[in-house]
This record gives sequence, structure tokens and C-alpha cells, in this order.
Amino acid sequence: MQNILAILIGIVAFIYVLKIIIKQFSQSEKNPKCENCPIPELMETSQRGK
Repeated sequence: MQNILAILIGIVAFIYVLKIIIKQFSQSEKNPKCENCPIPELMETSQRGK
């Protein structure tokens, strides 16, 4: 009985972790702070000054 319960808990945990991993790879993480990032513009102006 204990072995069957341990196997069931292991399977449920494996499915849970697998779901989290699939979710991380399928959804793109978008940070709204980085949408209007001035870094490329700053790099362009600093390269022109050299």
C-alpha cells in the first residue's frame, strides 16, 4: 500500500514539474520596463562620438 501511494505521489509531482517547465518554454516573458529601453540609442550616440 505504501509503495503504491509513493508511486502515485511521485507521478503527480513529476507531472506538476513537467507542466511548469512546459509553461516556461511556451510563454514568452515580457517585461514592460524594457519595452522602451534607451540602451540601443545610447550606444549608437556614443559610437558616433568616437
